[in-house]
Amino acid sequence: MKETEISWYSINQHLALEDHEPIELDEALAIADRYLANGTKKLTGAEEAIAATMFGFSRSKSTFIEFCVNGSGQISFRIEISEPPTSWLRKLFKSVFRRKEELGSREDIVRKIQEFFATPAQELQRRLTAQSQAI
Repeated sequence: MKETEISWYSINQHLALEDHEPIELDEALAIADRYLANGTKKLTGAEEAIAATMFGFSRSKSTFIEFCVNGSGQISFRIEISEPPTSWLRKLFKSVFRRKEELGSREDIVRKIQEFFATPAQELQRRLTAQSQAI
């Protein structure tokens, strides 16, 4: 997969990861809307709930964003960005940037998806690091 290609993934009812083809931004936003709609449904079991509410977008196996819709105003967000190795020591430890947040609305999800599609991974990591240091 090229750096500019972004695919999406979901979790099935057997709790297995399902990779899907690369998509464009408008398709990603439509996928998010589908999962947001599931956040208000009454679901019967844990497996069904996870499959109906958890999804993500990836540039690679180690650079991705992930959402879990716990309710209409409670969305778990996770981002992981694999740092490019710059030395043999970093290659050995495979440095990974991780961040978790709670989002409160569709607009928050849209902003995160748009940012992931429009911003190179290392720039996104730099911005998130700067934001957390400002707090």
